[in-house]
Amino acid sequence: MKRKKWTEEEEAALIREYSELAGSGALARLKTRERKFQPIADRVNALHHLRDPVSFPFRWSWRDVSIKIQNMRHQYLGVKQKIRLPPPLPSSSSASTSGCCFDWSSGEHHWSNFLHYRQVFGDMDLDCVPSTSAVGAVKANSGAGGEGEGEEEEEDEDDAYDDVVMEGFVNDEGEVAGSCLRLSVAGEVKSGSRFGGGGDGSVGLSAAKSLVELGQASLNREEKRRERDRKREEDREVAAQCKREREHQREMDETAAMHERRWRWSEEQKDWWRRREQRWEEEEMEWRERVLGMQMEHEKHVMQMHLDSCQAQTQMLGFLVRLVSQFLGSAGGVMQAWGGCLTKCCTTFSSSSSSITGSRILQAWAGTMGRATPALQDTTCKFST
Repeated sequence: MKRKKWTEEEEAALIREYSELAGSGALARLKTRERKFQPIADRVNALHHLRDPVSFPFRWSWRDVSIKIQNMRHQYLGVKQKIRLPPPLPSSSSASTSGCCFDWSSGEHHWSNFLHYRQVFGDMDLDCVPSTSAVGAVKANSGAGGEGEGEEEEEDEDDAYDDVVMEGFVNDEGEVAGSCLRLSVAGEVKSGSRFGGGGDGSVGLSAAKSLVELGQASLNREEKRRERDRKREEDREVAAQCKREREHQREMDETAAMHERRWRWSEEQKDWWRRREQRWEEEEMEWRERVLGMQMEHEKHVMQMHLDSCQAQTQMLGFLVRLVSQFLGSAGGVMQAWGGCLTKCCTTFSSSSSSITGSRILQAWAGTMGRATPALQDTTCKFST
């Protein structure tokens, strides 16, 4: 895994954002480290990582910002140790802490953000004993600038973290990278240690031992924190997976419901067209029945007209027969023959369905008379003409 490293631009942005939040008083109102440092991390990422991921490949979290602030504190003390000038008098014990014993202008050669950090977080003294009380004092001094780490006692177990459990540097993975103490082979503290000058070797060894213990405790805490973070990530992944499954299931349900609605709509359309066609067929059948009834009524009227015309012609024929009988009243036998022929003609006329005129009836009647006289035939022909 590649070690995450801050650039000078990101350090400057971190110090600047911290100064703005501390100056506005917003940082002092926040109780937990996450609430304090998360806005700073978001602004630093927005200024660098989101704009240029190639030059600034790392995305910082609030925990990275907290560790970086602690490391910058130790970095400031290390640079201050390097720029410390030798005391004017070897016997002077207070000269090491006076402002004239430091070359502040050369601090930027060792660290470009040295003076900027000093303006925001304030100056810190090198002569401090790394004991339990001294650690608390350093922690109190590091709160200059509105960090307010003493309020973190109100955090829950997951956010509990002691920023000064180790006096050495803390890398981005939470491991001890070094110590501000440099011990000699004989166990004596060198002049570059956090103790202002010479001292007993037992004091340095006890300080180193306490630092090792504090570092081990910090590593244990960091390991527990990593375990909690890993569990949180796993829970978050499980929750995200469940959410994706629910979204997929909801989409499937919506798709199934949409298909069902379309199927129902198509079935309703088919039923509507089926009913419409059935109604059309029924109307067509009714129309055909009405037309057939009208045709039958028309045929009845035509047949009735034929019957009426036949009756009229029969009456006319009877009138003509009586008229002829008046002219030929002397021949009684002939009249009986005519009556039989007339009856046969009427029967033939009644059984016929076609229109028969009076002349044709007379011709048919005259043709049936085999014994008729020539005078009667002449009379019939004249009457027909």
